[in-house]
Amino acid sequence: MRAWRGKTLVEAWREHNLVVDSGRQILTRALRGDAGSEVTKIGFGTSDLAADVGDTVLVDAFIKRMDSGAYRHPSNRSVEFSFNLTNLQANGLAIMEIGLFSEDENLFARKVRSEPLNKTADLYIEGTWTITY
Repeated sequence: MRAWRGKTLVEAWREHNLVVDSGRQILTRALRGDAGSEVTKIGFGTSDLAADVGDTVLVDAFIKRMDSGAYRHPSNRSVEFSFNLTNLQANGLAIMEIGLFSEDENLFARKVRSEPLNKTADLYIEGTWTITY
């Protein structure tokens, strides 16, 4: 994940994620062909609690759809999602946690930052999230 103020990079962050129990249920539903099981959304929240397999939500979540075509397969064992948070989105949020969500907004995976990233109108965030299997 990278955070920009104008053309100045102010932070770059890379962290492992945890696929939570509801994420495993999403995979099961996807294999059955259930509607709503596609991972299509990214969320940002304020909790600093460590990621746990029982997590189901983000605190004070701002959830948005990732852009169409925002994923690719860099190998036959991974999928990579691209996302952004524009200058107009989630301003005032002290971002501590990030999550991938299914179309029907069930949490698939979660990661937690060590320090808050205070989202302001002059901050643009972009990144990729890779799931390896």
